[in-house]
Amino acid sequence: MSQRQQPKKHHFVPQCYLKNFTQENQFYVLDVRKAQKGYKELPMPKHTGQICYFNNYYTIDENIGSSQFRLDTFDALYIEIEVLRRLENRYGKVFDKLSNNTRLSLQDAIDVADFIIQLKLRNPYWMRETLEKKKDLTSLTAIHVFNICRWS
Repeated sequence: MSQRQQPKKHHFVPQCYLKNFTQENQFYVLDVRKAQKGYKELPMPKHTGQICYFNNYYTIDENIGSSQFRLDTFDALYIEIEVLRRLENRYGKVFDKLSNNTRLSLQDAIDVADFIIQLKLRNPYWMRETLEKKKDLTSLTAIHVFNICRWS
């Protein structure tokens, strides 16, 4: 994949999930931090691609990992492209079934459960709080990636 085609915006809340809450392809966003500071903030329409992401959030750095868990053996975008994209594609198919009131298979139910778990694991605020409690960045990063890879 060329440098130009590589995804840079890595969404911690997947766009396929956010799109379920859009109106006319827009998602209304309120900057809570500004509102808490007393600024007069109103919800503003945004496209799902403009929110809930960090640049290169899931990129595997060549120096990450430990002797027990070697992440540097994976392509830098393995998590974003191979793992999360596959999970999001499965979610989209199951969501269509749910929307059409179609009975879910056991695999569909597992895919929905996996997706819900990943929503929590992908959340940077949950990760930061967990890291603060544990203070062991290397092993928690390995656990986070392991959990993501587990459902691929």
